[in-house]
Amino acid sequence: LDGCWEVARFAHGKNDAAPMPRTPLVITLPVLMHRAADQMSRLAYGDKSSQTEVPTPLSAHIVDGKAIITFAGTAGELKVKGDKLHDFAILVNGKYQWAEANITGPATIAVSLPPATTATTVRYCWDDYPQPSLYNAAGTPAPQFEIEVGAKQK
Repeated sequence: LDGCWEVARFAHGKNDAAPMPRTPLVITLPVLMHRAADQMSRLAYGDKSSQTEVPTPLSAHIVDGKAIITFAGTAGELKVKGDKLHDFAILVNGKYQWAEANITGPATIAVSLPPATTATTVRYCWDDYPQPSLYNAAGTPAPQFEIEVGAKQK
């Protein structure tokens, strides 16, 4: 599950502080280019109508054999693009494996774990050419992320 592009995108995204004032950090995938345009429109032209909320994981914990992930930036609720969520992986016994995920509330998803296991980390869109399936109500896709189960994201 590790290629090279997803590692580079993740490393750049870890620096959530822009290097200069009024310069947003934008990690791009072809499907995410509208986010860059929204950020530039908001910063350069003061466009108050541009969408700036981005689905961002806040915390993850285990409940009944599932990793429950809570999000900010939902613009009201999380949505699926396509027929189901995909591109979620869990770290079990030192190896990542693909996992099924479902939206369980306006700001939560549940990632299924194999029986009698405990995941320590959940990844989303950790692929060379991911196709995001998790969006907020405004149509903004969730970016690639990795979150430790039982931890709050900074």
